[in-house]
Amino acid sequence: AQLSMPFGAVAAVWFVQHMTRSEAADLGGPIDIVVLLGVAVAGAVGLAILVYTVESLIWPPERDA
Repeated sequence: AQLSMPFGAVAAVWFVQHMTRSEAADLGGPIDIVVLLGVAVAGAVGLAILVYTVESLIWPPERDA
């Protein structure tokens, strides 16, 4: 799941920029950078959670009898 985190970050930033029809050149100040980093972190964590969840559904952990 650690390898998927950069993809989640990039996908989240791309999604936000696509939905708002903006580009990196539209960043206007420090708060924009902070918000963009927050979006990237949220996307990375969200994709990691999704990967771990799907992985546990496909290959459930073994239970001790």
